[in-house]
This record gives sequence, structure tokens and C-alpha cells, in this order.
Amino acid sequence: MNLVSPAPEFERNIPFWHQLRWRLMFGFVVLATIPLLTAMIFALIKMRTQTEHQVIDQLESVVELKNDQITRWLDANALVIDGFLSDANHRAELVDLTVSAQNNVADQAHINQELRNLAQLHAELDGSHFHTFFLYNRAGKIIAASDPADLGKVVVNQPYFTSSLGQPFVQPPYYAVGSGALTMIMTRPLRDQQGETSGVLAGQVNLDALGQIMLERTGLGVSGETYLVSQENNYLVTPSRYAGYALNRAYHSAGIDRGLAGGQGVATYPDYRTPPVSVIGSYRWIPALNAALLAEIDESEAQDLFTETATLSLALTAAAALIAALIGLLVATRVSQPITTLAQASRRISAGQLDQRVTISDRGEIGVLATAFNGMTARLQQTLEGLETRVAERTADLQRANQEAERAVAELSESLRQRELLSATVRELATPVVPVLDGILVMPVIGVIDSERVALLLESLLTAIERHRAQVIIIDVTGVPVVDTQVAQVLIHATDAARLLGALPILVGIRPELAQTLVGLGISLNGLVTHADLQNGVRYALERTRSQLAE
Repeated sequence: MNLVSPAPEFERNIPFWHQLRWRLMFGFVVLATIPLLTAMIFALIKMRTQTEHQVIDQLESVVELKNDQITRWLDANALVIDGFLSDANHRAELVDLTVSAQNNVADQAHINQELRNLAQLHAELDGSHFHTFFLYNRAGKIIAASDPADLGKVVVNQPYFTSSLGQPFVQPPYYAVGSGALTMIMTRPLRDQQGETSGVLAGQVNLDALGQIMLERTGLGVSGETYLVSQENNYLVTPSRYAGYALNRAYHSAGIDRGLAGGQGVATYPDYRTPPVSVIGSYRWIPALNAALLAEIDESEAQDLFTETATLSLALTAAAALIAALIGLLVATRVSQPITTLAQASRRISAGQLDQRVTISDRGEIGVLATAFNGMTARLQQTLEGLETRVAERTADLQRANQEAERAVAELSESLRQRELLSATVRELATPVVPVLDGILVMPVIGVIDSERVALLLESLLTAIERHRAQVIIIDVTGVPVVDTQVAQVLIHATDAARLLGALPILVGIRPELAQTLVGLGISLNGLVTHADLQNGVRYALERTRSQLAE
């Protein structure tokens, strides 16, 4: 396809965002990327949902696993103490020691040794389940213990004492008064031959094993952790995997508070750390420990897979958009070049170069358009040549008509000016203010007073008072044919305005019929000096002026 090369300045004169080539290229990019972006967005949304469900399922599995481990740990502890009491001789020896009025030193020493052997045996075989064992009577006094330091202590005020006398009891972890140490006690009551509780065998559970269960982070990734929080002051039961978080300090988060309230579920919330970190956590109430079990993982880590996938997808989309842009540029250039040639020729024709023709070797629609364009240009050139002659003739006619119109406008303007001068003269004569004597003005009011004359009357009155420094203004209404409410108000306003400028207003020329009309309308002129005619009004004004001079 042979094309006339477009002038470089043509394309430079059109902003690139309006050029067909770039608009076509943008269309290619949009058509290539929108389906890809749509598919990617749906895929990412689904992947994000799947990732969240996977993390939630994983956390719930960890919580279930930890709960089972805690249950087995409690059962193992119970098995230790129950196994010891399952020996009839051991049980009999303990009961005898608790019911005897005076402790037999030899029996006490024997039982102390048995309790030490029990603690040491399980520490060597399975890891320590208990720190110490001790035996106390119904009065709460410890009469035998694996640790000699416990002998003679009284446990009446301990939280487990009352419950331990009735049935097997597990005291959830608490911070012991005095020592401040985290303590958990497991008890078994001892009954005499009458079935009454004679004493209690208790063991102080080793919580280190519980801490090891919680610190095991299998399936929790890099940032995950599990821990227990006691309902007692929101203290940690097991250590935090992060340094600097003491056990005996209150901790709060949405998961902790919901778990301690007896709830169970999964949520995203800021954790207990300082500053808080957003985590996905599973929480559950553990009644046996009077504590909440939590398994948490940082939300950022949980979304790492989604973030990586989203980044890769965006990179692929950008690459696809770049490839589409290159292909679109090639196709758009091939499509837009003949159209640009036509646009260039059209621009030159619009500038008056009607001899422009385009040469486009194309058998498609663009070639047909070029042929039609050349034919249209030829006909336009012929038509324009004929029009030029007719335009010249018409122009001469219009110039003659224009000259006649200008003369008519000039005559009309002069007529309007004369009319305005005449109107101004009439307005001035309609409300004359005549100085009759020094300081005395007379303003005869003649004809009907309308709204236009009201403003003119007031303006003339006040201007004359100020110009002549008048002391008295006589308003003569002899020539007013009708006095109604509007006219009366105008007269009152005029006299009030005159007083404000220091002049005495006198109203003259009120005929009997006018006075009767004013009375009938209920209009009062009290406070206004009135005289029957202009002569009396002037006489009064002279007398008033002389009396003021005499004073």
C-alpha cells in the first residue's frame, strides 16, 4: 500500500491521546488486559478465601490437638496419683496417719519417704508430672510431704481446700499468695472406715510439661504460637514464645477476652503484644484449667502465599499488556496511516488548497474512501469557483444595503437624542422650584402625581433646599386635580425630608373639595403649616423669617 507521507507537523499539532494510532493501541491493550485482569481478580479472590479457610482449619486443628494433649496430660497426672492410691497398703497407711490423734514419727517418716519415692520415680520414667506430694488432715494441716519444708503448713485458706474434702479435685493454675509462683494442685480425698473424709493426698503439678505442650508450634509456621491465659487476672499460664512478656501480667486481646468469656471460634484481631500485631487466632475455653487456649499466627504470614501469587499475577498481566501494546502499535500504525494521509489532505483543503489529491493503493474501504475524497475535492473546487463570482455580486449588493442601513441608524439615533432632551426639559418643568425671596422657595405641583414624578419631586425639592440654603419651602398644590392616599403620603414624605434639611415646609392651595377628600380618607396633616393660597403662604413665610432674624 503506497501512501503519501504525512507531514510531521500534522501529527505534532494533535495531542497524542487524540491521535488514532494511539487510541487504537490503547483499545488493543484494554481488550487484551481486561479479560485477563477479570480472571485474575476472581482467581485471587478465590485464592484469598481458600487461604483464609486453610489457615482457619489449620488453627482449629492445632487447638483441637492442644486440647487433646492437655486432656492426656491431665489424665496422666491423675493416673500417677490414682495409681499410688490404688495400692491398698498405701491408702491404709495414709488413712491411719490422718486419723491418729498423735502422729507416729516413724509412720510419718515412712510416708514422707514413700511420697518422695513417688515423685522421684515418675520424674525418672516419664518426666516430672508433679513437683511435690503432701498429705493434710481435715483441719488442713500438712502431716506428711515429699518436701520437708511443707510439713506443718496449713492449707485451709488455699482455694482448693474446701473442694478437696468432698471429691477428687483439680485446682486450675493460680498464683499462690506469698510465693507468687504459678501453682496447680491435684487432690484425692481419703476416707476412713465410716466413709468420712479423714484427709487429702495432694500433688503440686509440674506446669513445665504444660508449657512444653504449648510451645510446640508444629503446623503454625514461623510466627504462630499457642498459649494459655488464666481467668485469674488474665495472667499467662504458659510462657509466651516472645521475650519480655512476663507470666504474672494481665494480657488482653479480642481472642483472649472471648475465650475467657467461654467462647469458641476464629477471628482476626490485634494480639496481646506491644505494639499489637494483627493475627488470625482460634480460641477455646478449657474448663479443667479455668483458662482460655489460643492458637495464633500473624496475618501477614498467613497471607504470604496470596501476596506472592498476586505479585506474580500482576507481573504476568503487565507483560501481557506490554505485548498487546507492541502488537497494537504495529496494527494501529498500519490502519491509521492512510487515515492520517486523508486528514492531512483535508486540513490543506480547509486552508484553501483545493488542488490537493491523495494517492492510496488500497483495495478495501479506505481505497474507496480515497477515491470518493478526490472526486469530492474536484467538485468542491468547481463549485467554489462558481460561488466566488456570485459572492462578489452579492457582496456589492450587501455593501449598498449596509450603507443605507447606516444612514437610517444615524437618523434614528439623532431622533432619539432629541426626544431624550425634550423629555428631560419636560421633567424639569414638571417640578420647578422657584426662589421668591432670600431663604424662601416655592414649588408648584401641577398635574397628576405618579410613581415616576414622586422620585423627581423629592429629588428636585431636596436639591433646591440644599443649593439655596432655604429656610422655608412653600409647596403649592393648587394645580393637583386629585389628592388620594398616595398623593397625601408623597406630600407628607416631602415635608418630612424638608424638615430634616432644616427648612420649614408650608402647604398651600388646598381647595375645599381637596380638604373634604383628605378628611374622608382619614389622612391627618397635623403638624404641617397650611394656608389657603400662595399669597398667605408667602406672607407667613416672611413673618417667620423676620421673627427668626429678630431673635
